[in-house]
Amino acid sequence: LGSLITHPHSTSGTAQAAAAAATMNSGRAVTANRRERCCFCFDLRYGVVTIAFLFIFAYCISIGNMVSRTLAWEVKTKPWQNFEIFSVAVGLPLNIAGLYGAFKEKQKFVYAYFLFSAVYTSMSVIASIAFLVQIGRGQVSKQFIEHCMNVPGQTYETCKATSKVTVGVTGTFQFFISLVQIYWTYVVRRLYLQILIKNAGNFSSYVQV
Repeated sequence: LGSLITHPHSTSGTAQAAAAAATMNSGRAVTANRRERCCFCFDLRYGVVTIAFLFIFAYCISIGNMVSRTLAWEVKTKPWQNFEIFSVAVGLPLNIAGLYGAFKEKQKFVYAYFLFSAVYTSMSVIASIAFLVQIGRGQVSKQFIEHCMNVPGQTYETCKATSKVTVGVTGTFQFFISLVQIYWTYVVRRLYLQILIKNAGNFSSYVQV
């Protein structure tokens, strides 16, 4: 009782520690000297930095395709073009924020990037499925052939053969990337929890990440 009177903030500090410990117990225990890694190779922090950088690079390529109106951009259906424009407009600044947050270990920036990653991944998976459906119906191939025929020296048979390969590879790659994004979102979340626990302080020889 005397110690409680002498240190009035000890009870609140104990309560905060208990609350933080309870929050950590909702995660997965990893020994302090065995940190979780991205792709089993990189530290989570550098993994998220790499992920954000790759997205920024991809967005820059997309902007280049939009501005120069390349064949890769023209063959896309209008809904897919609108989705890509939206993705670039929202994703580019948030990926820059995620890159900064991961590099500087800024909790709020990484959390905002995690929320974006979760929403974007869900939208990307749905959009990829819709794109595969359009491929199955032949809509994408038809558009590709129409634009290909406008290129001097291209014949219908050449454009048709090119369309079959290009559209098939594009659809498969797009769906594969959507699935990879699910794992990337998981990695961003783990980094956020790691920073959260680091800021709260370690309360045992185990840390929940």
